[in-house]
Amino acid sequence: LRKQNQDDLREQVAVLTAEPVEQQKTDLFLQPLNQGIHERLDRLGYDQVWFAASDWKGKAKAFHKMIRTRGFRGLVCCPYLPVEILDAGDWRDVAVVNAGYLHDQNRMHQAIPDQFHNLYLLLESLREKGYHRIGFLTTWPIDERVKHRWLSAFLGFQFRGTIGDVPPLIRVDGGVTKKNFQDWCGCHKPDAVITTRYEPMTWTAERGFPGPGPEDLYCPGVSSPHGPFQGIDEQVALVAAAAVDLVTSQMNWNECGLPETPKTILIPGKLLTKKA
Repeated sequence: LRKQNQDDLREQVAVLTAEPVEQQKTDLFLQPLNQGIHERLDRLGYDQVWFAASDWKGKAKAFHKMIRTRGFRGLVCCPYLPVEILDAGDWRDVAVVNAGYLHDQNRMHQAIPDQFHNLYLLLESLREKGYHRIGFLTTWPIDERVKHRWLSAFLGFQFRGTIGDVPPLIRVDGGVTKKNFQDWCGCHKPDAVITTRYEPMTWTAERGFPGPGPEDLYCPGVSSPHGPFQGIDEQVALVAAAAVDLVTSQMNWNECGLPETPKTILIPGKLLTKKA
């Protein structure tokens, strides 16, 4: 019945993004996540109403009042939401889930990529390919966003002594320049680099670069198999579907409010060993 086109038979689910969806179409993670949420809700027969937190800046309480007034029983929260709009929530009458990334003080069910398992899977694959000195490059904001799951997996695997002793290159200020990347490669001589940044793809292609080539770069969080990177496909569409399933199952069981024990669904990725 829910899939019929009669409006009175299609319940609505609210989706909250940090910025308007139109502004996120070029984001390699958010775009497939938003698309996955949209397609899963549509497949299950729910209408959906999308809101942007940026449109409610300074009006967090008004947003939550609107959610209650319009009778939404389910809300999917997407990444990068401001703490203000999360902390101001009165969740007693709504089922709410988080999709995509861990929030600092998570109190809701959530579905996220299994970054720790994914990086371990990638390291095992690179070791089997014959790499002996594998490096890891990221920035502190990205590392914090994934709650250090990639870094902890890398350091744990490195402790086994099978991938060399290349220290991770982590830029606290969030900036990775050609010079500091080149100096790091020249000093520690990695034969492969796992990177969360795209700039090294261009730098390593330059003639005479003292380090690995573009074919030796791997990304731990590829959001689309059609992009330029090889590495791990995070299967973002499955993350989105799992989040939608979490909220709709609560709605079907008439459950609302924040759970006493939030659960996390970890979606494993799969290897992308060839560039598209």
